Amino acid sequence: ERGYLMYVDADDKEVFYIKDLDIGCSRELTFSVWAINVNTYQQTHDNWAKPILEFKVTDYYTGDTLILKQTGEIHVDKVNVSASESATWIHYTAKGTIPKGVNKIHFEMLTKQHAYLGGDFAIDDIEIFVDEPDNFVLSDMDACSNEELTIKAPDIDYKSWFGDDIYYTWEKLSDNGTSWTTVGYDKDLALGKPDATMNGKYRMSANCSTDLFCIVHSDTMTLKVIETKDSTINEKICRGETYAFNGQEITESGIYTYKTKSIITGCDSTV
Repeated sequence: ERGYLMYVDADDKEVFYIKDLDIGCSRELTFSVWAINVNTYQQTHDNWAKPILEFKVTDYYTGDTLILKQTGEIHVDKVNVSASESATWIHYTAKGTIPKGVNKIHFEMLTKQHAYLGGDFAIDDIEIFVDEPDNFVLSDMDACSNEELTIKAPDIDYKSWFGDDIYYTWEKLSDNGTSWTTVGYDKDLALGKPDATMNGKYRMSANCSTDLFCIVHSDTMTLKVIETKDSTINEKICRGETYAFNGQEITESGIYTYKTKSIITGCDSTV
């Protein structure tokens, strides 16, 4: 729409576009460009060479080739071209997977046609996309103060992103909401029997080794600890009779517990 494009003279040059990218934890790469053969219909009668473009992705640090794709020959867009006709551009796209452990890439576009006649082209709208793992959801929780509490991590396989060196951290937001404090390092966060000091906002992070700079956070979850009201009932019945307790008809001696949890009425534990 701006009217800008890049015209490439393919006579003796090969690499014509270079970009270095920090890709973090991303594994899938998509790149695309609009291109056109700038030779005319009349020139094709003289067997002018048709341009060929190549996409090349290498490891920024080692130079190892990770992805190599070519467009094939870009043909003249019309069998007859007058000066007043608009050119028809072709959209070329390619995809590839970046190996685990690579967090920075070197991206190049090259012309693979170096004939004396032809091979020239123009390009527009170069786009490079790297996908990012989505934040994962942790649901808000209500917990009774006298029950063992473990916050379970979502069942997500982030090893496909981070590799086997993945580790997890749990953080709690400060009371003034300005900083996060680490409160756990296991995949699940065991809080024991929680109390009111544990109320607040939490998040879990999936991380890889520090030299890869990869981290994905969960959404923030809110934990509310509800104080438990304990009550005890001692009853006796004659042999052969029954006692009604929490919808049960009890006939044997023993200790029975009934628990309820409600934001309105709180947590009740009747024994």
